[in-house]
Amino acid sequence: MSSHFQPKSLLFYGTMIGSVTILFRFTSAYGETHLKAPPNINGHYLISEPLAGCSESDRLMLVIQQSGVYINGTLTLVEAETTASSQANTLTEENPSLAGRWKDQAITLSGTTKLADCQLEAQSSSNAAIPVTLEGNLTGEPVKELTGQLTLGSTQLAFTAEREMRETKSEGH
Repeated sequence: MSSHFQPKSLLFYGTMIGSVTILFRFTSAYGETHLKAPPNINGHYLISEPLAGCSESDRLMLVIQQSGVYINGTLTLVEAETTASSQANTLTEENPSLAGRWKDQAITLSGTTKLADCQLEAQSSSNAAIPVTLEGNLTGEPVKELTGQLTLGSTQLAFTAEREMRETKSEGH
């Protein structure tokens, strides 16, 4: 008779298999009840308020990319009349220039942006990067709106941004 089939060995292996099974069930039950993935906040948010120093027909568009609680963003100018149609679909999603976090429906982003068509105090030339800070709260299920405070250089703007609901192409991830 092999040493693996002795009562002590069988008791040892049975105890180990039972312990692993119980630990797996406990961990699975905990994860299902306490661990939830954050809602998707990726998207384009059109800020409805005009920015002083920019054309009256231009609006700021915030593009948010999310990875869990970490977010990246890009702030660009778009024409308000054509945003919902062709221009929103042709926005180039360059390397994000804003980085931040999302926690309890509140987001914070900071970084720099270039707004060539605007004459802002912080911008000495049309190619100068402007420091940006954005703090806001997301509302809706799914998220439909972002309200908060935007600081572009020394210009401050209380804003409301509506999320543009549009179909996105799957990238095979």
